[in-house]
Amino acid sequence: MKLSILIASLASLSGALADRVDLWERPNFRGQHATYAEEGVMAVPFVFRSYSWYRTEGSTCCAGFCKGNMTVSIYCTPNSRSDFALGADRIIIRCDESRIDCKNG
Repeated sequence: MKLSILIASLASLSGALADRVDLWERPNFRGQHATYAEEGVMAVPFVFRSYSWYRTEGSTCCAGFCKGNMTVSIYCTPNSRSDFALGADRIIIRCDESRIDCKNG
């Protein structure tokens, strides 16, 4: 069994996502750090300037990055940026067909 499938299976048993996003306060993955691995709308306690979005094979999850009520970006494939100049302060993870909307959560 592939490792990614095994991780996804274990995560589904525990109720947590195998997908996750790691956020850093400063460019180049430095400074304060936060990890989110659950579906929903999360306020980040800092403006993040670098990130890594990990999405497992077969996942339907997408991550949306918000700055205030503005949608900065949405990713449905793995992505990483060491210098996210615009920054963001909120993340939305959805794993169904609902739309990621920074204005309305």
